[in-house]
Amino acid sequence: MNRIISFALTFIVMQVAGCSHNKYHADSSGKNRSRVSSGFKKKDVEDIMKKVAYWQIDRDYGKSPINLWVVGSMFVGMTEYAKWSRDEYLQGVVKKHCESVDWKMGNNIYHADHHTIGQTYLMFYELEKNPVMISGVKERLDYILANPSKATLRFTSEKRTRWDWCDALFMAPPVWTHLSGITGDPKYLEFMNEEYMLTTDYLYDKEKHLYYRDDRYFEKREANGEKVFWSRGNGWVFGGLCRVLDQMPKDYHNRARYEQIFKEMADKLVSILPEDNLWHSSLLDPVSYPVGETSGSGFYLYGIAWGVNNGILDKDRFLPYIKRVWPALAACVHEDGKLGYVQAIGADPREVKADDTQLYGVGAFLLAGLEIYKMSE
Repeated sequence: MNRIISFALTFIVMQVAGCSHNKYHADSSGKNRSRVSSGFKKKDVEDIMKKVAYWQIDRDYGKSPINLWVVGSMFVGMTEYAKWSRDEYLQGVVKKHCESVDWKMGNNIYHADHHTIGQTYLMFYELEKNPVMISGVKERLDYILANPSKATLRFTSEKRTRWDWCDALFMAPPVWTHLSGITGDPKYLEFMNEEYMLTTDYLYDKEKHLYYRDDRYFEKREANGEKVFWSRGNGWVFGGLCRVLDQMPKDYHNRARYEQIFKEMADKLVSILPEDNLWHSSLLDPVSYPVGETSGSGFYLYGIAWGVNNGILDKDRFLPYIKRVWPALAACVHEDGKLGYVQAIGADPREVKADDTQLYGVGAFLLAGLEIYKMSE
C-alpha cells in the first residue's frame, strides 16, 4: 500500500511539473542522465535515433554471434534505420558483419532464433539484388519445407524445432513472408501461415488478447493474482505482426485474421498503459515491477505507430497514446545515446534499472523512431 501511495504522489508531482515521463531521466543516484530531445519534430526524432544507433554500433556486441537473435534483432532496426537515413557508414558496418558469416543463418536448422538475421539479409538483397545475400536463407527454408519438424508445441526441449514460444513469432515469420514476396513463391507464405496459426491457437489468450510466453505460464499467476503476460514477449509478437503484414499481400486469404489479432492486441495494450506512459515488465501486474521497460514499450510503440501510418489502426483513437509513449521512451536515452531500462535476456517479467541496456532494445527503439518520424509534425 505504501508503494502505491508513493507512486501516486510521484505521478501527481510530475504532472504538476508538466512532464510525467521525467522519472526516466534519473539514474539511481538521482542525477539527470538524459538531455536529448524527446520532441516530435522531425529533426528531434532523427537526432535521437542517430544518437542511439551510433552509441550501439561502435560498441562490442559481447558474446552474441552475429547470426543469432540478440544481434539479429538489433540489425532489423539498424538496417531499417540505415536504409531510411541513407547512412552509408551504418549500412556498411551491418553489411560487413553479414559478410563475416557469409550471409549464413545460425547453426540450429529449425530454431527461430537462428532465423532472425534473415530479415536483414533479405533487406540487403532488396537494396543490391545480390543472390548470395539470400542463398543461405532460401537453402534453410527449403530444407525445413522438405523436412518439417514433427515435434509438438509443448515447451519440453531446448532444441526449439517449432514456434513453441511467443518470441519466435518475431524471429522467423517475417523471414518466411518476405522470402515469399521476393521469390513470388507462395509455399513460404503458406508454411508461415500454418505454423503461425498453430502457435496462436496454443499461446494466445482470447480473453486477455495477449500471448503467453510458452505453456509453462498457463497456470502461473502474478502477485496480484493476474495471469503472467511478459511485456517483451508480447512485444516480439506485436512487432513481428507489423513485419509480417508489411510483406503479406493485401489480398492474402488469411490476412484478416492477422489484422484482427493485431487490432485486439493494440486495444488491449492502450487500455493497460500505466500512468508513467511506459509498459512495465509484467503487463497485468505493473505494481510488482514498478519501472517502465523499454524493449517491450519500443515494440508496442512501433506497432501502434505503424498501424496508424498504414491505416489499420484509427488515428483519432491511438494518436493520443503515441503522444504519451514517445516522450517517455525517448527520455530513457542517456545523454551519450545509451538506451536504458532494457530488461536482460529472459522469459518472464523482471525489474529493470536505468543502466540496463541490450542490443534488441536498440532495434525496437529504432523501429519505433522511424514510425514516429513518418507521422511527425
